[in-house]
Amino acid sequence: MFQKLFLFTLKRLIILSIAGVVISVLHSQDLIVMLILMAFTGLVYLRKKKAGNYKLYFLGFVISALGGVLAEIWGIQSGLWTYHDLSNGREFPYWLPFAWGLAFSFLYSFEVFYIRTLKLKSLQNKIILTIFASTLLPTVGEIVTVQMGVWTYHSEYKIFGIPYYAIGLLGLF
Repeated sequence: MFQKLFLFTLKRLIILSIAGVVISVLHSQDLIVMLILMAFTGLVYLRKKKAGNYKLYFLGFVISALGGVLAEIWGIQSGLWTYHDLSNGREFPYWLPFAWGLAFSFLYSFEVFYIRTLKLKSLQNKIILTIFASTLLPTVGEIVTVQMGVWTYHSEYKIFGIPYYAIGLLGLF
């Protein structure tokens, strides 16, 4: 079981890192990144619809996208972080709502796999798993993109370019 969980987690971290590299390489053409993420969103939605669990996916995607957009607007306007190389003097990349929505899908599938594999029953264990996954996985994705120059956090207390408060907020969100 440990090997199964390890390989699944490693695969997810590699996928997350590849996505971070793609976003980083194309970040100055954020409309293209948005179109790529939009197409991927459509593919995931069709796969979920075929499996019959698309309503939860759609709801989670929309809530995460809207909440993420609000968090991004707050952070940008508060001067907590700055996105780089956006056209027309924009501060908000086009692709952000899709990244936040897809983050739900990514985390949800991760959590479902762990819950099933570990046969977690208690709500407490599921919540601990959710907080752990929501703290670790997005932080890894952010480390890749921040280190490759997509955006900068303006904080003194950071690890690999990510402030401690951002890591905590990701876990809570």
